[in-house]
Amino acid sequence: MAPGLAVNGVADGGTYNGPVTVQFTASDNEAGVRYVTYRLDGGEVKRVNVTNGSFPASGTGSHTIDFVVMDHAGNEFTKSIAFTIAPPPDTVAPQTTAAVNPASPNGTNGWYKSNVTVTLNAADNTNGSGVDKTLYRLNGGAWTEYTAPIALTTDGDYTVEYYSKDKAGNNEAAKSVAVKLDKTAPVTRYAMTPIQAVSPSGKTYVSGFHITLTPSDNLSSVTSTVYRTNGSAWKPYTAPFDIYASTTQTVEYYSIDGAGNNETFNLMDFIRGIFTGNR
Repeated sequence: MAPGLAVNGVADGGTYNGPVTVQFTASDNEAGVRYVTYRLDGGEVKRVNVTNGSFPASGTGSHTIDFVVMDHAGNEFTKSIAFTIAPPPDTVAPQTTAAVNPASPNGTNGWYKSNVTVTLNAADNTNGSGVDKTLYRLNGGAWTEYTAPIALTTDGDYTVEYYSKDKAGNNEAAKSVAVKLDKTAPVTRYAMTPIQAVSPSGKTYVSGFHITLTPSDNLSSVTSTVYRTNGSAWKPYTAPFDIYASTTQTVEYYSIDGAGNNETFNLMDFIRGIFTGNR
């Protein structure tokens, strides 16, 4: 009569929520059990010269155990058991990080002066259920599924909020990153009020102008305006100033905004323009 084997601790086709202890008992009513071998997941064959024993099995996923019982008469009995150890419940939300490119503001006062991209990367915890999706929104708008880096190309003060959820339904708490983008230089306009004088012959004429500079900016605000006359040193504009036909040939001026954008130099040529009537 062939030997037999009873197994406890696991059942063929069973699913378990953690590590198990496999127990076996071999029997043979005639020749007696000579040895028992077992192999877990196709690994090393282990032999025991007793009729009963136990060993642990762990690790999430599918497992198989192959037993062989040999009696002293040379009769062999084989038995295989397949079972699954399920992963522990996933109660931990994934984590998302944001990478801004350029990594640091390339303007002043925390402003960017060129296009910005925000890349989101999400990862779930070890043995977690895996990231299901990542969502984001701009300035409190509608949540949108993230599929590609977020391109910020229009001047604005942005708040990018984002979070991820895993396949077990765990939602990460929303995070945010702020980006201030101003690619546009300020614009400075001028106004002229004539300065009148009386000639020796009693005629009234325009001898110069009272100049007012008015800068404006679309977003980060003007931080300074400078001007110079006749190619002299630049000086800050703090109040209107006067120019005269007898002494002033050119006036140059420009403004700088809070992001560090410099306006292109503006030129007023009075000898060839204003004072000759060809403005």
